[in-house]
Amino acid sequence: VPSPPAWATIVQVEHLASPSDRAREVAVKVLFDNLFFQAPFLTCYFVVTGFLEGLSPAAVYHKTQTNFHAAWAYGVLLR
Repeated sequence: VPSPPAWATIVQVEHLASPSDRAREVAVKVLFDNLFFQAPFLTCYFVVTGFLEGLSPAAVYHKTQTNFHAAWAYGVLLR
């Protein structure tokens, strides 16, 4: 009988006990996404699209600064 791959012994599936545990897990994932992923992603998005539009670095900075908070708030509210 072949043995399982090495990564299979390291990764363990956690079984959640109740629906409230699942809801808490989803809430934490959404919170982490909004706080730690969305901000760098939006900044990168505005910088890349600004340069693709041919804007100067100062214009890209201004565009990012003026549009970031509105885009971030829409993303948080639409989740």
